[in-house]
Amino acid sequence: MYILTESLFTTSIIAVLYALVKSKNWQDYLLICALCAVPVLLRPNGFIVLLGVLACFVLQNRHLLQHYKRAIIGSAIAGVLLLLLVLDRYLLTTFEIVETYARGEVIYAAKIFSVPADGVVLPTERDSPLLRILYFVLQNPVFFFKLFAAKLLVFLAYAKPYYSAIHNAGIILIIYPLYFFAIRFCFKQTNTAARAFAPTLFILQGCIVAATSEDWDSRFIIPLLPLLMAFGMAGLYQFVTSGIKHTTLQSRAVV
Repeated sequence: MYILTESLFTTSIIAVLYALVKSKNWQDYLLICALCAVPVLLRPNGFIVLLGVLACFVLQNRHLLQHYKRAIIGSAIAGVLLLLLVLDRYLLTTFEIVETYARGEVIYAAKIFSVPADGVVLPTERDSPLLRILYFVLQNPVFFFKLFAAKLLVFLAYAKPYYSAIHNAGIILIIYPLYFFAIRFCFKQTNTAARAFAPTLFILQGCIVAATSEDWDSRFIIPLLPLLMAFGMAGLYQFVTSGIKHTTLQSRAVV
């Protein structure tokens, strides 16, 4: 028995984003990192929120951090090793990830979108979870990357063939344009470090889902939708206002 915590996870992500937007100096990031303890404790993948905050911090202080390259690289390596240890000893022990690979599942416990798994070589069961995944990738590289790409695409697409036509139409007409405007905003809005938050979370969450499994109800993308809406609407506003300014300038030039 387990409890799904997506709603609380979603709320905590929104709270962290709000704190990031309101942050003014590096001291504020200490409080934001403390706030990240909430999503970290709520979900096994909650660490992505902390990594998103760190990405914003690095972006905001990239010129100052040039003087501490060695310390930063050393800390990053130590952090990755610690994360791998936690994944191997705790977070991956309850999941049969390699077994889902062998079934070619894109969506967990479902045949839809599945990738044919003929001739797949399985690692031995005595190895640790992380080593089993590594051995599987090395022994079946083409199959793994096909499966990885399929899961990533299904995760980002969000629409599913078993959803209603109205549901899928809403996703296509609302969510997909928001992707465009959110990406545009992140590239255009260079005066705020918070612009790194949403891309970091989407990339990390997408890679986690692609390396494990998508769920039938798309619950892994749901906590990220408020970010997509916030960044997408900001991008839409930026697009409209820049268009109005451009039109106004042209009109003045003609006059």
